[in-house]
Amino acid sequence: MVNLTDVHSSNVASDDEPAGAPPSWELHRVGNLAGHTSRVFCTAFSPREPWVVATASEDGTVRVWNAAQQRLIMTLSGHEEQAVFSVAWSPDGRFLATGASDGKIALWDYATGTSRLVLTPGGDVFCAKFVDENTLVSTSDDNVTVWDVATGMPKQKKSVGSKTNYVFGGIERNPDSTAWAFAMDHNPRRNTLALGVSDATVRVWDMNLQELVIFQGHAKDVCSVCAHESGDELLSGSGDGMVGVWDVKNRQARAIPGHEGSVHDVGYWPGEKGHDIFSVSVDRTFRVWDGNSAREGEQPLQLAQIGPGATAVLSAAWSPYLGKGGGVAVA
Repeated sequence: MVNLTDVHSSNVASDDEPAGAPPSWELHRVGNLAGHTSRVFCTAFSPREPWVVATASEDGTVRVWNAAQQRLIMTLSGHEEQAVFSVAWSPDGRFLATGASDGKIALWDYATGTSRLVLTPGGDVFCAKFVDENTLVSTSDDNVTVWDVATGMPKQKKSVGSKTNYVFGGIERNPDSTAWAFAMDHNPRRNTLALGVSDATVRVWDMNLQELVIFQGHAKDVCSVCAHESGDELLSGSGDGMVGVWDVKNRQARAIPGHEGSVHDVGYWPGEKGHDIFSVSVDRTFRVWDGNSAREGEQPLQLAQIGPGATAVLSAAWSPYLGKGGGVAVA
């Protein structure tokens, strides 16, 4: 199930709060989207219609919903009942890309609900995202591939390779010490890729797949990343239960502790709350953090929380539609 949650915040400090204190937050569930029969791995709102959200599930389907009406628009079934890990919209909102454990990426026409193209990187496709209308980047197993959407052919491909002694799954289950590229985000301003890798590293690559930065600090696999629109900062979530805040420009890092399980998704609250951070964990909580305290080396201040309970586990996506200050779909 996908829960829809909005936020109410107050910019006026109460009598018992010091001057300059962060605004107080209240999170409210405003509905849910029920229909998937297994875990939801990814949620993504349309850039053109911010009340429309796509959800990718272990049940082998992608469902597209009208969140305003809490109504199913369509179900996309093209991955042979294999788990779908990723769903992303094209910048113009006309197409969706889905990646799954069947080793395929499907490109869908949103207007008709039909498959336009199938790409075959092989392995488990953990992530597939549009860079622009003509270019898509995917991560599958340990590989990153840049695709030409017009031709359906790969333009570049490269293995991330292991950079640490941490072996995800242990050496008995992973005797080759393979480092999987679990997460990826694209920063349009810098035209760079942020990668979350199972060897506990966060990488920054250019679009020629050349490595620019390697960040180390997590104790376990990095399973989520998010690039700030400025290109100067990254967020990461890890199996060690930490949220990482990485200063790309100055090569500095801060950690946000608090979760009691793997952090499977992280993101920024856009607009007036652009400095604040949200995170989703298998401890069954969704949390919002004051970004300024996290960056300034203070104890990171938690602004709000939903759960533990029947709430977020693996994914979250922000939309300006949900409430005056925006809101999230969490699953």
